[in-house]
Amino acid sequence: FFLSEEIDRKNLSISSQSTEPEHRLEELTEEDISFHWPTLARDGFGTAQIRQICQRLHKIGIPTTRILQGLIHAEWEMVHGIRKDSKGNPIEKPAHWVFGTLARQGYYPRPAGYISPQEQAERDAEEERKRFAAAHEARKDAEYEAWAVQLTPQEREHIVRERSPTSQGALRMPELVALRAYFFAKVGPEVQRR
Repeated sequence: FFLSEEIDRKNLSISSQSTEPEHRLEELTEEDISFHWPTLARDGFGTAQIRQICQRLHKIGIPTTRILQGLIHAEWEMVHGIRKDSKGNPIEKPAHWVFGTLARQGYYPRPAGYISPQEQAERDAEEERKRFAAAHEARKDAEYEAWAVQLTPQEREHIVRERSPTSQGALRMPELVALRAYFFAKVGPEVQRR
């Protein structure tokens, strides 16, 4: 499907295309509607409805800048079967409902539970950062464990003595704390350079 599409090379210039939402609406074809909003297209929503929405909004001075986002919200809602009428019944003609909402308001509200692709990408990136940080900490802990297990009792005692204060009455640092502090201050950076 992808490879067999005919491409008009002279119209491929992105810089010449307008990024204004109104111009993007005017450039939409029936094929674009079917591709981006297939559920609405199957129910009869198309370029004629978009033109009518724009005309109605222009007459009363409501901007058309949020129609595309509204269509994305509406499609998501229709796909997930969430939209109900005032009696709790599924909307019989989703395209009519969407048309009416967009023509009156210029926007279709964000459905409950909707997450935009951009928001999902940010969530995924944050999850990736958390996983990386956890993996990094796990690796550092494993390096410490591998190092600590090979220490002789004399080496352990020497490190603990070196890390603990020598003044009288001072509490001795617990062995685990002293070993970890020594490792992460002196041994760990060397291990990570390898």
